[in-house]
Amino acid sequence: MNQYPQGSLLVTFGTVCEPTEEQITILIETARKLPHLGFLFGLKEEYPTQQLVAKAELPNVMLRGFVPQKELLNDSRVLALISHGGANSMLESLYYGKGIIGFPIEGDQHGGVFRMERMNLAISLRDSPSVKFVIDSINMVTDPLGKYQASIKRAQKMMEFRELRSGKDMAYQMRQAIKFNEWSGGNSSSHLVNRAVVDNSFLTTYDYDIKLQVIAMACLFAYFVSRFFE
Repeated sequence: MNQYPQGSLLVTFGTVCEPTEEQITILIETARKLPHLGFLFGLKEEYPTQQLVAKAELPNVMLRGFVPQKELLNDSRVLALISHGGANSMLESLYYGKGIIGFPIEGDQHGGVFRMERMNLAISLRDSPSVKFVIDSINMVTDPLGKYQASIKRAQKMMEFRELRSGKDMAYQMRQAIKFNEWSGGNSSSHLVNRAVVDNSFLTTYDYDIKLQVIAMACLFAYFVSRFFE
């Protein structure tokens, strides 16, 4: 990565989710248009999409069957993570102060990336983005003076403070997040999986369905308390 002084991007899709041919093709074309940046792809050898990357033969693309994700995210030469948006990947990326460009594939990944995007910690590529949109997203997330980097650094400090205060390391925090995901059936953001649902439902997109229930319960409680003291 030393041959790219302007930095490199880490591209991984975890150990379970296989990216689509369309997703990898878009990322290859993105790398082709950004020769000044390095692209480190971590794709399993059994994935057919790995051959797409290999056949592209781009000088700024490094292809591996496995990459040490945490170690690379902790490397100052890595600018951001392009990922499927798994819980572990997002936590690790924020912990090391790197922005996330989410390419969600299934399950609660859509909801997770969407919520991170709302907090200016990530940009979701959603379905079939243009190469220009991917390039613009990379520029926005990695801009040191932009709103995304400011939010990412703030989140990183919050995670460090929580770690020091509780005496628990990142592995513990990640296990807690995984336990919550398992407790919720792995679909805690299931109403955000389908983008059509997000776009068409204002209540569920911004959690107002939950907030309204809480407000109603609070009003009902206040009513009974007032009747009790009459």
